[in-house]
Amino acid sequence: MRRLDIRYLFKKLQFNCGMGGEEIEIKVVSPQEVDFYAALLRKKLGVVPVALDINIMDAFDHQAIKNYFESEGIDATAIFEKTRKNVQGLLQAIVAHVWDAYSLPRNGVIEYGSGATGYFYARLKPEDVANWLQVEINPKAVEENRRRNPTARVVEGSYYNIPYREVPVICGLSSFDTALFMGKAIHQVAEALAPGGYFLHLQDVRPGVGCISAHVKRKTGKVPERAYIFEKETRDPIIAMCIGDEPVTVNEIFRSAISEGIKAIPGLELLVNDYVQAMRTIPGSETQGYFFNSYYRISPVTHAHQNAVMLVTLARKR
Repeated sequence: MRRLDIRYLFKKLQFNCGMGGEEIEIKVVSPQEVDFYAALLRKKLGVVPVALDINIMDAFDHQAIKNYFESEGIDATAIFEKTRKNVQGLLQAIVAHVWDAYSLPRNGVIEYGSGATGYFYARLKPEDVANWLQVEINPKAVEENRRRNPTARVVEGSYYNIPYREVPVICGLSSFDTALFMGKAIHQVAEALAPGGYFLHLQDVRPGVGCISAHVKRKTGKVPERAYIFEKETRDPIIAMCIGDEPVTVNEIFRSAISEGIKAIPGLELLVNDYVQAMRTIPGSETQGYFFNSYYRISPVTHAHQNAVMLVTLARKR
């Protein structure tokens, strides 16, 4: 089957969606164009360096991680949903366009790490995609998800142990960024996919510190000792880690981690691992942007617009 060039599709196509059939432009963008955190680092705006102590990484094993995520509170995913509401139509447009551009199967989807809100299923999945199963490791999140989405199928489970086989699509929304053992998680995905099946991951919140620290350690032999944080933010403040003397944004570290995890599996073909932006014109003189669960405003501007960015990763089983 001929592989579609998704970059061409994203750069050339526009389509109508959302309220009132408004026009939304979707395109692949470079990190230099959209990396809000990198811009703050360059300009030294509101960010400060700090020392890191993540020695616990050396002691982590699969059971310890399982215990942690099974007992973690469920407030975080609800907080993410509040910020996403500002740009929900744009996020929906990105998901719909990815599904259309690659003609992804519309029946038989298993989502891992669905969280307490089931946001991917409830808000972002294309309406005609059916037979969707949500899998979540935290029993409290499963219970809350079922309460919010009574008709949804939600079960307990982990991407470190996928029992399903011949799956057309396995997906995740900002969920594989908690994988300290990315290689094991991607291997499980590859084992579960049907030949020609797809793995789709969408990242729109700041990646987990454990995941990116583990990747840096795999690359350099040690856990990063320095990081950069938002000066005035107390919740999940890390935006970059130092590799050598250079700060690298957490989103770029995660992009490298998931890419290398996929490329290490001979049976998987990496199709996309890019930042994808959806943008629409809005009234007024203020530009609004959504980048990894940070919502920012810039004014005054001549042509006001609203944009949202997701890191889209797509692989296919050979």
